[in-house]
Amino acid sequence: MDPLHRQVILDCYDDIARDMDPVQALRYSTVHWRDGDPGFIRAKARTEGPHCGARALLDKLLDTSFMVVFPRRMKNFVGREDVFGKIDACLKQNRTCLIRGLGGVGKTSLAIEYGHRRAERYPGGVFWVRLASKGDLCASISHYSSYVSLTREESVHSSDEMSCKSVTMQFRKYLTKSRYWLLVVDGAVRETMKELESLLPHSITETRHILLTSQENLRLDKERISVVSLPPFSDTEAQALFNKTVRSSGEDDRRWVESLGRSLGHHPLALQLAYAYIETTGCSIKEYYDKYTRANAAKKVDLLDKMDIEQVANRNIRQTLDCTLRQLSPSASVLLNMTSFMSPDCIPCPKPYNENFAKLLNTSMRLDKLDMMEMVANLERFSLASRCHAFQPCAFSVHRIVQEVVVAELNESLRLAHLEKAFKYSTMLLSNDTSRVQAEILNNHLHYLALNIDKYQTNLSINDILPLHGHLYVY
Repeated sequence: MDPLHRQVILDCYDDIARDMDPVQALRYSTVHWRDGDPGFIRAKARTEGPHCGARALLDKLLDTSFMVVFPRRMKNFVGREDVFGKIDACLKQNRTCLIRGLGGVGKTSLAIEYGHRRAERYPGGVFWVRLASKGDLCASISHYSSYVSLTREESVHSSDEMSCKSVTMQFRKYLTKSRYWLLVVDGAVRETMKELESLLPHSITETRHILLTSQENLRLDKERISVVSLPPFSDTEAQALFNKTVRSSGEDDRRWVESLGRSLGHHPLALQLAYAYIETTGCSIKEYYDKYTRANAAKKVDLLDKMDIEQVANRNIRQTLDCTLRQLSPSASVLLNMTSFMSPDCIPCPKPYNENFAKLLNTSMRLDKLDMMEMVANLERFSLASRCHAFQPCAFSVHRIVQEVVVAELNESLRLAHLEKAFKYSTMLLSNDTSRVQAEILNNHLHYLALNIDKYQTNLSINDILPLHGHLYVY
């Protein structure tokens, strides 16, 4: 099965999940997929024919059903070819490997790309777990409950009523009895490593690999995990990202790309935000450089004098994000501000025609499904969000660094106002017919919200929500 067709199916999962004829996926064929010509999709549809049911189609087109849950590849992924070899060697020698680097340097996108490229090596499954906070583990592994059932009885019970503890035990049992699997653990921190240890088999053999991403050195069972360091982009990679995001560059473009890259420290997230702005607004790279980079030269010199590389990187992200936020629609801007207080992964959209949601966005319009999808698309065009398929009518994920910068740039009164909106937004997402997998994701959002409420000392209380939804809890 070719990578292009897999990507098409994953990106069209919403339609396929409703048992649409796969040929309907061709309405997405205007997208320039990273692996080839959209016309090839049409040829595949003609030769393969329609398939009945979402599961049958996915089983036919995906190398392994686990990849349905694994995050989608980044369409603008470029470079890092030397790093793939280093990860291969690290896992072969140590069985565990840590991708370490600054925030926004591309650790997560590299781990996702590695999982897709190496999927054929792991017939036992390629799994994705986020571990940035205590509530992340359950939300991640709950997605796999129906895939890791080892017996008919477990399959019957691997449904919505399973608790977090039950899913964890089931997942561990699968990992213990299986071979040739890869577990990708994203955003790990020291405080959550004990949770990871509770999930793993007692022995990690040569056929079981664990790939982690983090900004810090980590230990697993008291042993330090071997590190592959991820630096900022090279000049060549910065140029390749421009070619893929904006256009094939001419000689004049290349000079300005080099200048912009040096000004932004070749930081991948800062460059991605800058290029998305150039592509979406149609401005030239010289105009972007003149207007938004040279004007901030004094600030950057001050930071460079402090020799704090991470602070310089964060300033570069703030500079590019500042100009991007000015281009968002008012509703998309409010949506980003209030959801920056929630978990970055898989934030659901509320149901259409929700009057309370419209009030949060300061609009009197009756927002239908297309209105909400357009808001998400507005964030996506500027590389501020990516789509998630766990909820209807839509859901999206936001880069954690983007969330941190958005919150940091708000003054105190706006911060409290948007935190209160995030609180109200969360109450709209809860319902008694929520599935167990969705409940774990929503619980994770409540966990993040509770942390922010505690941090900013507001009068809000998560406990006001929980009595109405007994299957939700905050760690």
